[in-house]
Amino acid sequence: MQCTPENDNLVACSNVTYYGEVNITALYLGFSNLHVVLYDENNQTVAEGVMEMAVVLRDQNITLIYTYISSALAIIAYFIMGASVDFKIIKGITKKPVGPAIGAISQFVIMPMISFGLGVLLFPNEPYLRLGLFLSGSCPGGGSSNMWTYLLGGSLDLSISMTTISTIFSFGTVPLWVLLLGPVIMKGVDFVIPYSDIAITSATLILPCLIGMVVQYFIPRINVYAKKVLTGFALFNLALLFSFGTYAYRYIFYFFNWQVVGAGLLLPTLGFTGGLIFALILRQPVASAIAISVETGVQNVVIAIIILQLTLSSPNGELSAIIPASCTLFFPLPLALWLLTKTIYDRVKRSRNPDLPSSSGTDLKELPNGVKDIEKNGKMEKSTTKVPVSTGGGVDNLAADLKDEV
Repeated sequence: MQCTPENDNLVACSNVTYYGEVNITALYLGFSNLHVVLYDENNQTVAEGVMEMAVVLRDQNITLIYTYISSALAIIAYFIMGASVDFKIIKGITKKPVGPAIGAISQFVIMPMISFGLGVLLFPNEPYLRLGLFLSGSCPGGGSSNMWTYLLGGSLDLSISMTTISTIFSFGTVPLWVLLLGPVIMKGVDFVIPYSDIAITSATLILPCLIGMVVQYFIPRINVYAKKVLTGFALFNLALLFSFGTYAYRYIFYFFNWQVVGAGLLLPTLGFTGGLIFALILRQPVASAIAISVETGVQNVVIAIIILQLTLSSPNGELSAIIPASCTLFFPLPLALWLLTKTIYDRVKRSRNPDLPSSSGTDLKELPNGVKDIEKNGKMEKSTTKVPVSTGGGVDNLAADLKDEV
């Protein structure tokens, strides 16, 4: 330690090393500064300085184990998704690309901008939370979006198509958004975003989907087996997320304040609202607008958690993962409120007119030709033909085994 005298009473301490011990109790994960002042035997200040400290998790191996397990499961899920994709639906997208194109703009433009704006508003002095929020809004759609689309009466085929498209294109869009706005988010912070690591991690997670599609192309019969295991595998992933995942990331509850909870609620809610308004402005059918809305707001934030944990050092990764975890916990609330409101509205409407068909499931306009509404005696009667609606596979398609029977 080399000290510079400040007055006549200051003892010169050039090339002198001082030893001492101090006990520090860490209360929260993150960063802190320790201001150290050294005194001599005359109680005169001989030196002072600031030591930067990083507080990491005591049992961070648990979060790493969960991250590796969820990464492996995500790779398997994406392969199954690729193997279960209905190529007829993909072919239909090329003939009628308007709905999927609107959905792609909602997911890849509207959601990232919403998440960026929310980060600036809610976390002006928390760059790592802003990064986690931004990456959550930039992730592909998925999760339980297909199931919620079905429950809310949206177009299931469009939902599945959007899930597939967003998954494939996120290989390029996620690193691109981080490259464009990452420096703005982390401005003033002595930290360099590992862009190449994020791109490699994104590719590692997305490429299995393409491999699954290639395998299905050469071995078509694998599609049948993939669809059979997709729903069960998705349910297993959800169970793991809300059990082991909650335990591994239980530290996030110490950080819950109105900003963190607000981010977890506002990001999906604004996504639902923005996607719905955007689709209706462009005059999309109600069923398509619902699918676009749900796919826009339900992000596969597990991907964000995996990317952050595998590319950022501790405690940066754990801090950034707080917001994706909050979104995972709170995104079902606005959807549940939407479903409750829709259910009450449908029941009131049917009570006034018992002959009205139920609006749950896929819109009747999108049903196959075998399903027809026949008007007799001023009433709409449904044909007795039962035709299941085509249900392809999604990333975590819980609606893969759902059928609309009319």
